[in-house]
Amino acid sequence: MDESEMERETITQPISPVKGLMMLVAVALTVVIYLAITHYLGILEFWAGFLWLFYWAGVEQMRFDKLYAAVVGSSVGLLAAFLLHAFPQIMGTAGLLGALGLVVALVYCLVMGWVKNLVNNATMLFLTVGTIPHLQAGGDFLQMFCSLFVGIAFFGSLLWLGGLVGKKLSR
Repeated sequence: MDESEMERETITQPISPVKGLMMLVAVALTVVIYLAITHYLGILEFWAGFLWLFYWAGVEQMRFDKLYAAVVGSSVGLLAAFLLHAFPQIMGTAGLLGALGLVVALVYCLVMGWVKNLVNNATMLFLTVGTIPHLQAGGDFLQMFCSLFVGIAFFGSLLWLGGLVGKKLSR
């Protein structure tokens, strides 16, 4: 059994209520710190960082070998959502058709399994959420990108440091 299989097996084992409460406090503290950082930076669209964390932690199981694809894919998805918002405003119907053509190309790449670091489930998650009519109508895409990158830096660094500490403690 390799190290990643052992880690996954450890994660699936039930934890004690006390350990669960300690984890809850740690998660709550982490959320408060992230919200404080985004507030300090003036980022109101803080959800994008949380969405990235949900994807990388929940879907990719915080695997650092999946980090690059999660970062690039989520960025591409949010960019595609922005283009669906901006192109029609700038170029009218031609812009809408161009943006829709881009989405069709992204979906085709996903179906074919091409450029997996660029087009993956993170891409489609951010594209889907970024095209929610409320976000398209009133969202601030610059802030969404800022939130995404602050979330990646904060949560990614925190989990990386946590992994280092965990390895040192387990020796």
